[in-house]
Amino acid sequence: MDSYDHKSNGYAKSKKVYKSKKERYDDPEQQAEALYARENGLPAPVKKNSSVEEAKAAISSRNRSKSTSDLKAAPKVKATNAKAERKARCRGVSGCYSKKDGNRFEYGLDDYDNENDDDLDETDGEDGQDEYLDYVFSFDVEKVHGALKEYFNNGSTECAMVDLIGLMQNNDSKNRMAKEIICCSLDYDQGRVVLGNKLLMVFIEEGHLSVKHVVNALEEILQDLGEIVRDMPKARKFLATFIAKLITDDIIERIVFDDITSKHNANRQAMSCALEVYMYLNNRALLKGKFEEVGGHAPLHVLKDQMEKILREFLLSGDSNEVAERLRQLHALHFHHEMVYLVGFYAMDRMHDTIMEKLAKLLKYLLDTGVLLETSVRPGFTRLFKELPDLVIDIPAAYSLCDIFVKKCVKHRIITKEFAEDMPRTSTRRMRTLSEGADGKFQCIDAAGEAMPVA
Repeated sequence: MDSYDHKSNGYAKSKKVYKSKKERYDDPEQQAEALYARENGLPAPVKKNSSVEEAKAAISSRNRSKSTSDLKAAPKVKATNAKAERKARCRGVSGCYSKKDGNRFEYGLDDYDNENDDDLDETDGEDGQDEYLDYVFSFDVEKVHGALKEYFNNGSTECAMVDLIGLMQNNDSKNRMAKEIICCSLDYDQGRVVLGNKLLMVFIEEGHLSVKHVVNALEEILQDLGEIVRDMPKARKFLATFIAKLITDDIIERIVFDDITSKHNANRQAMSCALEVYMYLNNRALLKGKFEEVGGHAPLHVLKDQMEKILREFLLSGDSNEVAERLRQLHALHFHHEMVYLVGFYAMDRMHDTIMEKLAKLLKYLLDTGVLLETSVRPGFTRLFKELPDLVIDIPAAYSLCDIFVKKCVKHRIITKEFAEDMPRTSTRRMRTLSEGADGKFQCIDAAGEAMPVA
Protein backbone atom coordinates (compact mmCIF):
# COMPACT_ATOMS: atom_id res chain seq x y z
CA MET A 1 0.00 0.00 0.00
CA ASP A 2 1.36 3.50 -0.89
CA SER A 3 1.87 6.10 1.88
CA TYR A 4 2.56 9.88 1.63
CA ASP A 5 6.16 10.89 2.39
CA HIS A 6 6.32 14.44 3.85
CA LYS A 7 10.09 14.69 3.45
CA SER A 8 10.08 13.87 -0.20
CA ASN A 9 6.77 15.62 -0.89
CA GLY A 10 5.54 12.55 -2.64
CA TYR A 11 4.32 9.10 -2.28
CA ALA A 12 6.62 6.26 -1.36
CA LYS A 13 6.08 2.57 -1.09
CA SER A 14 6.22 1.14 2.44
CA LYS A 15 7.49 -2.33 3.30
CA LYS A 16 4.98 -4.98 4.13
CA VAL A 17 5.44 -6.93 7.38
CA TYR A 18 4.44 -10.58 7.17
CA LYS A 19 3.73 -12.57 10.26
CA SER A 20 5.25 -16.00 10.43
CA LYS A 21 2.83 -18.76 9.72
CA LYS A 22 1.91 -20.99 12.63
CA GLU A 23 3.01 -24.50 12.09
CA ARG A 24 0.01 -26.75 11.93
CA TYR A 25 -0.14 -30.23 13.37
CA ASP A 26 -2.44 -32.97 12.32
CA ASP A 27 -2.30 -34.49 15.79
CA PRO A 28 -4.10 -32.36 18.43
CA GLU A 29 -1.83 -33.78 21.09
CA GLN A 30 1.27 -32.52 19.29
CA GLN A 31 -0.42 -29.16 18.82
CA ALA A 32 -1.02 -28.92 22.56
CA GLU A 33 2.63 -29.82 23.21
CA ALA A 34 3.77 -27.11 20.80
CA LEU A 35 1.61 -24.51 22.58
CA TYR A 36 3.04 -25.55 25.93
CA ALA A 37 6.62 -25.35 24.57
CA ARG A 38 6.08 -21.88 23.10
CA GLU A 39 4.67 -20.49 26.36
CA ASN A 40 7.53 -21.91 28.45
CA GLY A 41 10.37 -21.11 26.07
CA LEU A 42 11.04 -24.71 25.16
CA PRO A 43 11.89 -25.97 21.68
CA ALA A 44 8.90 -26.91 19.59
CA PRO A 45 8.13 -30.60 19.33
CA VAL A 46 8.97 -32.45 16.17
CA LYS A 47 6.19 -33.63 13.92
CA LYS A 48 5.46 -37.31 13.85
CA ASN A 49 7.15 -38.98 10.96
CA SER A 50 5.67 -41.51 8.72
CA SER A 51 8.39 -44.06 9.23
CA VAL A 52 10.49 -45.28 12.09
CA GLU A 53 13.75 -44.29 10.34
CA GLU A 54 12.63 -40.68 9.84
CA ALA A 55 11.51 -40.44 13.47
CA LYS A 56 14.88 -41.68 14.72
CA ALA A 57 16.72 -39.20 12.43
CA ALA A 58 14.60 -36.28 13.64
CA ILE A 59 15.17 -37.15 17.30
CA SER A 60 18.92 -37.47 16.81
CA SER A 61 19.15 -34.10 15.01
CA ARG A 62 17.11 -32.45 17.72
CA ASN A 63 19.32 -33.83 20.45
CA ARG A 64 22.44 -32.57 18.66
CA SER A 65 21.01 -29.05 18.37
CA LYS A 66 20.06 -28.79 22.01
CA SER A 67 22.46 -27.59 24.66
CA THR A 68 22.24 -27.49 28.38
CA SER A 69 22.32 -23.68 28.39
CA ASP A 70 19.04 -23.49 26.50
CA LEU A 71 17.17 -25.54 29.08
CA LYS A 72 15.18 -23.73 31.70
CA ALA A 73 13.83 -25.03 34.95
CA ALA A 74 10.13 -25.74 34.76
CA PRO A 75 8.01 -23.69 37.13
CA LYS A 76 6.60 -25.56 40.13
CA VAL A 77 2.90 -25.93 40.55
CA LYS A 78 1.45 -24.95 43.87
CA ALA A 79 -1.07 -27.12 45.68
CA THR A 80 -3.57 -24.27 45.67
CA ASN A 81 -3.74 -24.43 41.90
CA ALA A 82 -5.57 -27.76 41.85
CA LYS A 83 -8.76 -26.23 40.50
CA ALA A 84 -6.98 -24.58 37.60
CA GLU A 85 -5.15 -27.81 36.83
CA ARG A 86 -8.38 -29.77 36.69
CA LYS A 87 -9.82 -27.09 34.45
CA ALA A 88 -6.83 -27.30 32.13
CA ARG A 89 -7.25 -31.05 31.77
CA CYS A 90 -10.70 -30.53 30.36
CA ARG A 91 -9.38 -28.70 27.29
CA GLY A 92 -8.72 -30.40 24.02
CA VAL A 93 -8.82 -34.06 23.16
CA SER A 94 -5.93 -35.21 25.29
CA GLY A 95 -6.39 -32.79 28.18
CA CYS A 96 -2.65 -32.18 28.23
CA TYR A 97 -2.66 -28.38 28.55
CA SER A 98 -1.08 -28.29 31.99
CA LYS A 99 1.68 -26.19 33.44
CA LYS A 100 2.87 -28.73 35.91
CA ASP A 101 6.02 -30.53 34.90
CA GLY A 102 5.79 -33.73 36.81
CA ASN A 103 3.53 -36.43 35.41
CA ARG A 104 2.60 -34.44 32.31
CA PHE A 105 -0.27 -35.50 30.11
CA GLU A 106 -1.72 -37.94 32.66
CA TYR A 107 -5.33 -38.31 33.55
CA GLY A 108 -6.68 -38.52 37.05
CA LEU A 109 -6.28 -36.60 40.28
CA ASP A 110 -3.24 -34.48 41.06
CA ASP A 111 -0.42 -36.23 42.87
CA TYR A 112 1.46 -33.52 44.77
CA ASP A 113 3.67 -36.02 46.55
CA ASN A 114 5.36 -36.90 43.27
CA GLU A 115 5.05 -33.56 41.50
CA ASN A 116 8.80 -33.31 40.89
CA ASP A 117 9.24 -36.96 39.95
CA ASP A 118 9.70 -37.37 36.20
CA ASP A 119 10.55 -41.08 36.43
CA LEU A 120 7.37 -43.07 36.34
CA ASP A 121 7.20 -46.50 37.81
CA GLU A 122 6.59 -49.17 35.23
CA THR A 123 3.77 -50.59 37.30
CA ASP A 124 1.91 -47.26 37.48
CA GLY A 125 0.22 -47.93 34.19
CA GLU A 126 -1.13 -51.23 35.53
CA ASP A 127 -2.80 -49.73 38.61
CA GLY A 128 -6.48 -50.57 38.85
CA GLN A 129 -6.19 -53.53 36.48
CA ASP A 130 -5.80 -56.30 39.07
CA GLU A 131 -8.45 -58.96 38.73
CA TYR A 132 -9.88 -60.66 41.80
CA LEU A 133 -11.64 -64.00 41.42
CA ASP A 134 -14.17 -65.27 43.93
CA TYR A 135 -14.02 -69.04 44.39
CA VAL A 136 -17.29 -70.60 45.52
CA PHE A 137 -16.91 -74.10 47.00
CA SER A 138 -19.58 -76.57 45.93
CA PHE A 139 -20.18 -79.91 47.66
CA ASP A 140 -19.70 -82.70 45.10
CA VAL A 141 -22.36 -85.25 46.04
CA GLU A 142 -21.42 -87.64 43.23
CA LYS A 143 -17.83 -87.93 44.43
CA VAL A 144 -19.03 -88.52 47.99
CA HIS A 145 -21.41 -91.28 46.91
CA GLY A 146 -18.72 -92.92 44.78
CA ALA A 147 -16.21 -92.91 47.63
CA LEU A 148 -18.77 -94.29 50.09
CA LYS A 149 -19.82 -97.03 47.67
CA GLU A 150 -16.21 -98.09 47.31
CA TYR A 151 -15.81 -98.05 51.09
CA PHE A 152 -18.84 -100.28 51.61
CA ASN A 153 -17.30 -102.75 49.16
CA ASN A 154 -13.77 -102.92 50.59
CA GLY A 155 -14.27 -101.68 54.17
CA SER A 156 -11.05 -99.62 54.13
CA THR A 157 -11.45 -96.52 56.29
CA GLU A 158 -8.01 -95.25 55.20
CA CYS A 159 -8.99 -95.11 51.53
CA ALA A 160 -12.33 -93.52 52.37
CA MET A 161 -10.66 -90.77 54.40
CA VAL A 162 -8.23 -89.97 51.60
CA ASP A 163 -11.15 -89.56 49.18
CA LEU A 164 -13.48 -87.62 51.50
CA ILE A 165 -11.30 -85.28 53.57
CA GLY A 166 -10.60 -83.00 50.61
CA LEU A 167 -14.34 -82.46 50.10
CA MET A 168 -14.85 -80.89 53.53
CA GLN A 169 -13.85 -77.21 53.33
CA ASN A 170 -16.32 -75.45 55.63
CA ASN A 171 -18.96 -76.15 58.26
CA ASP A 172 -21.73 -76.53 55.71
CA SER A 173 -19.80 -79.18 53.79
CA LYS A 174 -18.99 -81.01 57.04
CA ASN A 175 -22.66 -81.09 58.01
CA ARG A 176 -23.52 -82.50 54.59
CA MET A 177 -20.71 -85.05 54.82
CA ALA A 178 -22.04 -86.39 58.13
CA LYS A 179 -25.54 -86.52 56.65
CA GLU A 180 -24.41 -88.41 53.53
CA ILE A 181 -22.47 -90.97 55.59
CA ILE A 182 -25.53 -91.70 57.73
CA CYS A 183 -28.01 -91.74 54.82
CA CYS A 184 -25.88 -94.03 52.66
CA SER A 185 -25.56 -96.42 55.62
CA LEU A 186 -29.35 -96.84 55.67
CA ASP A 187 -29.60 -97.96 52.06
CA TYR A 188 -29.07 -101.71 52.11
CA ASP A 189 -28.77 -103.72 55.31
CA GLN A 190 -27.50 -103.73 58.88
CA GLY A 191 -23.98 -104.50 57.70
CA ARG A 192 -23.78 -101.09 56.06
CA VAL A 193 -25.00 -99.48 59.26
CA VAL A 194 -22.06 -101.05 61.08
CA LEU A 195 -19.61 -99.82 58.45
CA GLY A 196 -21.13 -96.34 58.37
CA ASN A 197 -20.92 -96.05 62.14
CA LYS A 198 -17.31 -97.17 62.04
CA LEU A 199 -16.38 -94.56 59.41
CA LEU A 200 -18.18 -91.77 61.27
CA MET A 201 -16.34 -92.68 64.48
CA VAL A 202 -12.98 -92.44 62.69
CA PHE A 203 -13.81 -88.98 61.34
CA ILE A 204 -14.81 -87.80 64.82
CA GLU A 205 -11.77 -89.29 66.56
CA GLU A 206 -9.36 -87.62 64.13
CA GLY A 207 -11.08 -84.25 64.40
CA HIS A 208 -12.43 -83.96 60.87
CA LEU A 209 -16.01 -83.91 62.17
CA SER A 210 -17.39 -82.69 65.47
CA VAL A 211 -20.38 -83.69 67.56
CA LYS A 212 -22.16 -80.53 66.42
CA HIS A 213 -21.90 -81.64 62.79
CA VAL A 214 -23.41 -85.03 63.66
CA VAL A 215 -26.26 -83.44 65.62
CA ASN A 216 -27.08 -81.08 62.74
CA ALA A 217 -27.07 -84.02 60.32
CA LEU A 218 -29.43 -86.04 62.53
CA GLU A 219 -31.85 -83.11 62.78
CA GLU A 220 -32.04 -82.84 58.99
CA ILE A 221 -32.45 -86.60 58.55
CA LEU A 222 -35.26 -86.84 61.11
CA GLN A 223 -36.99 -83.90 59.46
CA ASP A 224 -36.84 -85.58 56.03
CA LEU A 225 -37.32 -89.14 57.30
CA GLY A 226 -40.76 -89.44 55.68
CA GLU A 227 -39.28 -88.90 52.22
CA ILE A 228 -36.27 -91.11 52.96
CA VAL A 229 -38.50 -94.04 53.96
CA ARG A 230 -40.24 -93.87 50.58
CA ASP A 231 -36.97 -94.70 48.85
CA MET A 232 -35.55 -96.95 51.58
CA PRO A 233 -38.34 -98.76 53.48
CA LYS A 234 -35.99 -100.09 56.19
CA ALA A 235 -34.31 -96.74 56.79
CA ARG A 236 -36.20 -95.99 60.01
CA LYS A 237 -35.18 -99.27 61.62
CA PHE A 238 -31.53 -98.87 60.61
CA LEU A 239 -31.48 -95.22 61.70
CA ALA A 240 -32.74 -96.21 65.15
CA THR A 241 -29.84 -98.63 65.62
CA PHE A 242 -27.40 -96.03 64.29
CA ILE A 243 -28.55 -93.34 66.74
CA ALA A 244 -28.68 -95.78 69.66
CA LYS A 245 -25.09 -96.81 68.92
CA LEU A 246 -23.98 -93.16 68.91
CA ILE A 247 -25.61 -92.64 72.31
CA THR A 248 -24.14 -95.79 73.87
CA ASP A 249 -20.69 -94.83 72.58
CA ASP A 250 -21.07 -91.39 74.26
CA ILE A 251 -20.78 -89.56 70.94
CA ILE A 252 -23.99 -87.65 71.62
CA GLU A 253 -25.77 -87.35 74.94
CA ARG A 254 -29.23 -88.72 75.52
CA ILE A 255 -30.52 -85.31 76.57
CA VAL A 256 -29.37 -83.89 73.24
CA PHE A 257 -31.38 -86.55 71.42
CA ASP A 258 -34.38 -85.70 73.59
CA ASP A 259 -34.11 -82.08 72.46
CA ILE A 260 -33.94 -83.18 68.82
CA THR A 261 -37.05 -85.37 69.08
CA SER A 262 -38.98 -82.61 70.87
CA LYS A 263 -38.67 -80.49 67.71
CA HIS A 264 -40.35 -83.19 65.59
CA ASN A 265 -43.40 -84.13 67.65
CA ALA A 266 -45.64 -83.75 64.62
CA ASN A 267 -43.48 -86.04 62.46
CA ARG A 268 -44.84 -89.57 62.78
CA GLN A 269 -41.80 -91.27 61.26
CA ALA A 270 -39.41 -89.35 63.51
CA MET A 271 -41.36 -90.24 66.65
CA SER A 272 -41.51 -93.93 65.66
CA CYS A 273 -37.74 -93.89 65.15
CA ALA A 274 -37.26 -92.25 68.55
CA LEU A 275 -39.31 -94.98 70.25
CA GLU A 276 -37.11 -97.65 68.68
CA VAL A 277 -34.00 -95.79 69.84
CA TYR A 278 -35.26 -95.81 73.43
CA MET A 279 -36.04 -99.53 73.10
CA TYR A 280 -32.43 -100.28 72.12
CA LEU A 281 -31.12 -98.07 74.91
CA ASN A 282 -33.15 -100.07 77.43
CA ASN A 283 -31.94 -103.37 75.93
CA ARG A 284 -28.21 -103.02 75.30
CA ALA A 285 -27.81 -106.74 74.57
CA LEU A 286 -30.17 -106.44 71.60
CA LEU A 287 -28.20 -103.47 70.30
CA LYS A 288 -24.92 -105.33 70.72
CA GLY A 289 -26.19 -108.13 68.50
CA LYS A 290 -26.98 -105.60 65.77
CA PHE A 291 -23.41 -104.30 65.65
CA GLU A 292 -21.44 -107.50 65.40
CA GLU A 293 -18.71 -107.36 62.79
CA VAL A 294 -20.07 -108.80 59.55
CA GLY A 295 -19.47 -108.52 55.84
CA GLY A 296 -17.17 -109.99 53.24
CA HIS A 297 -14.24 -107.98 54.61
CA ALA A 298 -14.63 -109.52 58.10
CA PRO A 299 -12.15 -112.17 59.30
CA LEU A 300 -13.00 -115.78 58.48
CA HIS A 301 -13.40 -116.79 62.11
CA VAL A 302 -16.03 -114.07 62.51
CA LEU A 303 -17.91 -115.33 59.45
CA LYS A 304 -17.72 -118.88 60.75
CA ASP A 305 -19.16 -117.86 64.11
CA GLN A 306 -22.00 -116.06 62.36
CA MET A 307 -22.84 -119.11 60.25
CA GLU A 308 -22.83 -121.39 63.28
CA LYS A 309 -25.16 -118.99 65.04
CA ILE A 310 -27.48 -118.99 62.03
CA LEU A 311 -27.63 -122.80 61.98
CA ARG A 312 -28.29 -123.09 65.72
CA GLU A 313 -31.20 -120.67 65.43
CA PHE A 314 -32.51 -122.58 62.41
CA LEU A 315 -32.58 -125.85 64.32
CA LEU A 316 -34.79 -124.13 66.90
CA SER A 317 -37.08 -122.19 64.56
CA GLY A 318 -36.92 -124.09 61.27
CA ASP A 319 -37.27 -120.81 59.31
CA SER A 320 -35.38 -121.32 56.04
CA ASN A 321 -36.28 -117.84 54.80
CA GLU A 322 -34.53 -116.24 57.79
CA VAL A 323 -31.40 -118.27 57.07
CA ALA A 324 -31.37 -117.10 53.45
CA GLU A 325 -31.82 -113.46 54.47
CA ARG A 326 -29.04 -113.54 57.02
CA LEU A 327 -26.67 -115.25 54.61
CA ARG A 328 -27.28 -112.46 52.11
CA GLN A 329 -26.48 -109.89 54.78
CA LEU A 330 -23.10 -111.50 55.40
CA HIS A 331 -21.93 -110.61 51.87
CA ALA A 332 -19.56 -113.59 51.98
CA LEU A 333 -20.11 -115.46 48.73
CA HIS A 334 -16.50 -116.59 48.83
CA PHE A 335 -17.13 -118.36 52.14
CA HIS A 336 -20.46 -120.09 51.46
CA HIS A 337 -18.69 -123.43 51.14
CA GLU A 338 -18.16 -123.18 54.91
CA MET A 339 -21.94 -123.10 55.35
CA VAL A 340 -22.28 -126.35 53.38
CA TYR A 341 -19.59 -127.97 55.50
CA LEU A 342 -21.24 -126.83 58.74
CA VAL A 343 -24.61 -128.20 57.60
CA GLY A 344 -23.02 -131.63 57.05
CA PHE A 345 -21.18 -131.45 60.36
CA TYR A 346 -24.35 -130.55 62.30
CA ALA A 347 -26.23 -133.35 60.54
CA MET A 348 -23.68 -135.91 61.79
CA ASP A 349 -23.21 -134.33 65.21
CA ARG A 350 -26.92 -134.35 66.12
CA MET A 351 -27.34 -137.99 64.97
CA HIS A 352 -31.06 -137.62 64.32
CA ASP A 353 -32.91 -138.55 61.18
CA THR A 354 -35.37 -135.66 61.48
CA ILE A 355 -32.56 -133.12 61.83
CA MET A 356 -30.75 -134.60 58.82
CA GLU A 357 -33.91 -134.30 56.75
CA LYS A 358 -34.42 -130.70 57.88
CA LEU A 359 -30.83 -129.72 57.03
CA ALA A 360 -31.01 -131.41 53.63
CA LYS A 361 -34.19 -129.45 52.82
CA LEU A 362 -32.41 -126.27 53.96
CA LEU A 363 -29.61 -126.83 51.45
CA LYS A 364 -32.19 -127.49 48.73
CA TYR A 365 -34.02 -124.24 49.58
CA LEU A 366 -30.80 -122.21 49.54
CA LEU A 367 -29.89 -123.66 46.15
CA ASP A 368 -33.33 -122.99 44.67
CA THR A 369 -33.36 -119.37 45.88
CA GLY A 370 -29.87 -118.71 44.54
CA VAL A 371 -28.30 -117.96 47.90
CA LEU A 372 -25.97 -120.93 47.51
CA LEU A 373 -24.34 -121.82 44.23
CA GLU A 374 -23.27 -125.24 42.98
CA THR A 375 -19.70 -123.96 43.05
CA SER A 376 -20.08 -123.69 46.84
CA VAL A 377 -21.82 -127.04 47.37
CA ARG A 378 -19.12 -129.25 45.85
CA PRO A 379 -16.19 -127.69 47.80
CA GLY A 380 -18.22 -127.96 51.01
CA PHE A 381 -18.89 -131.68 50.61
CA THR A 382 -15.33 -132.31 49.42
CA ARG A 383 -13.96 -130.79 52.60
CA LEU A 384 -16.44 -132.83 54.66
CA PHE A 385 -15.20 -136.04 53.03
CA LYS A 386 -11.54 -135.16 53.63
CA GLU A 387 -12.08 -134.44 57.33
CA LEU A 388 -13.99 -137.64 58.09
CA PRO A 389 -10.87 -139.40 59.52
CA ASP A 390 -10.50 -136.56 62.04
CA LEU A 391 -14.21 -136.33 62.79
CA VAL A 392 -14.25 -139.98 63.82
CA ILE A 393 -12.44 -138.97 67.01
CA ASP A 394 -15.44 -136.93 68.20
CA ILE A 395 -18.13 -138.80 66.26
CA PRO A 396 -17.28 -142.54 66.20
CA ALA A 397 -19.94 -143.35 63.59
CA ALA A 398 -18.97 -140.42 61.33
CA TYR A 399 -18.67 -142.56 58.18
CA SER A 400 -22.07 -144.18 58.62
CA LEU A 401 -23.76 -140.88 59.53
CA CYS A 402 -22.17 -139.12 56.57
CA ASP A 403 -23.38 -141.88 54.26
CA ILE A 404 -26.96 -141.41 55.48
CA PHE A 405 -26.81 -137.64 55.01
CA VAL A 406 -25.25 -137.93 51.54
CA LYS A 407 -28.04 -140.27 50.42
CA LYS A 408 -30.63 -137.72 51.57
CA CYS A 409 -28.82 -135.00 49.62
CA VAL A 410 -28.80 -137.19 46.51
CA LYS A 411 -32.51 -137.80 47.01
CA HIS A 412 -33.18 -134.04 47.05
CA ARG A 413 -30.86 -133.57 44.03
CA ILE A 414 -28.41 -131.43 45.90
CA ILE A 415 -25.48 -133.51 44.68
CA THR A 416 -25.19 -136.17 42.00
CA LYS A 417 -24.70 -139.90 42.50
CA GLU A 418 -21.35 -139.75 40.75
CA PHE A 419 -20.11 -137.15 43.20
CA ALA A 420 -21.53 -139.11 46.17
CA GLU A 421 -19.37 -142.09 45.21
CA ASP A 422 -16.28 -140.04 46.05
CA MET A 423 -17.10 -140.29 49.76
CA PRO A 424 -14.61 -142.56 51.60
CA ARG A 425 -16.25 -145.64 53.08
CA THR A 426 -13.42 -147.31 55.02
CA SER A 427 -11.78 -146.46 58.30
CA THR A 428 -8.63 -147.65 60.01
CA ARG A 429 -10.46 -147.65 63.35
CA ARG A 430 -12.87 -150.27 64.64
CA MET A 431 -16.00 -150.65 62.54
CA ARG A 432 -19.18 -149.40 64.15
CA THR A 433 -22.78 -149.73 63.01
CA LEU A 434 -25.83 -147.56 63.63
CA SER A 435 -29.19 -148.48 65.08
CA GLU A 436 -32.14 -146.11 64.96
CA GLY A 437 -34.10 -145.77 68.18
CA ALA A 438 -37.83 -145.34 68.65
CA ASP A 439 -37.59 -141.54 68.57
CA GLY A 440 -35.36 -141.48 65.49
CA LYS A 441 -32.16 -141.04 67.52
CA PHE A 442 -29.26 -143.07 66.11
CA GLN A 443 -27.26 -145.35 68.39
CA CYS A 444 -23.71 -146.44 67.66
CA ILE A 445 -23.11 -150.18 68.20
CA ASP A 446 -19.54 -151.39 68.42
CA ALA A 447 -18.19 -154.81 67.44
CA ALA A 448 -19.02 -156.24 70.86
CA GLY A 449 -22.70 -155.40 70.34
CA GLU A 450 -22.84 -152.70 73.04
CA ALA A 451 -24.90 -149.59 72.36
CA MET A 452 -23.05 -146.27 72.55
CA PRO A 453 -25.59 -143.44 72.44
CA VAL A 454 -23.99 -140.24 71.27
CA ALA A 455 -25.56 -136.93 72.23
